[in-house]
Amino acid sequence: MVLKALVVDDDEMILDILEYILKSDGYNITRATDGDKAIKVLNAEDFDLVITDLQMGSTSGLDVIRKTKDVNPATTVIMITGSCDSSDEIEALHHGADDYLLKPFSPSDLLIRIQFQKYKQFFTSALTLEGEQRAANVSG
Repeated sequence: MVLKALVVDDDEMILDILEYILKSDGYNITRATDGDKAIKVLNAEDFDLVITDLQMGSTSGLDVIRKTKDVNPATTVIMITGSCDSSDEIEALHHGADDYLLKPFSPSDLLIRIQFQKYKQFFTSALTLEGEQRAANVSG
């Protein structure tokens, strides 16, 4: 199964770096250079992973996070930003980001965070399934 990622940043160099890192990890990449384009893409396609910058003009990364979680709550969202303001991190997490990464970051930092989110989703799904099976055994 091929995983799909949407990367959103107004800096083409950052998009190039993200695309390179994620392709090396097996992702098919869709790029958006601003939040408006990202939201249009999110309306048309489902993604396993969204990585978005915080500040990109009229439609911010927070808007992208909200739209992503509205469309598919299971999509992993990682916010990236050059801002060291901890209130940005708190706000991103409050709006549904699964993780937050400060620029500049190393490829290994990003890949470790993505892998952690995959494990978290796997174990959450396994626990949910186990609970449903127990409930079925009790009621059935």
